[in-house]
Amino acid sequence: MTISNLLPQFSDSIRVERSVSELIPQFLKNKLVDLELIHSMIEKNDLVGIQRIGHNWKGSCSTYGFHYLSHVGEQFEKVSNSVELNSLIELIDTIPIYLKNIEVIITPN
Repeated sequence: MTISNLLPQFSDSIRVERSVSELIPQFLKNKLVDLELIHSMIEKNDLVGIQRIGHNWKGSCSTYGFHYLSHVGEQFEKVSNSVELNSLIELIDTIPIYLKNIEVIITPN
């Protein structure tokens, strides 16, 4: 299975409590900042930095219900270990598509 085939496997709807929903916009902005960092890390061949960001995404994104981004974080870890930078770039390119289609559903606390 190629990385580009992963996106349809994940829901573009997440459910969060109202108290958490207020944190989501800044959380997603931080992910976009991370993507910029990853692009510069690719240019510098900083695989350790990419792995670190991937590890952080794996945990934090699943906590907020962004399971695709959590999966992406896991893939960042794996790809950086195997030095498959082309796969990493392909994976990064899926994120704007995911973010454009994400729907946050607020549930009662």
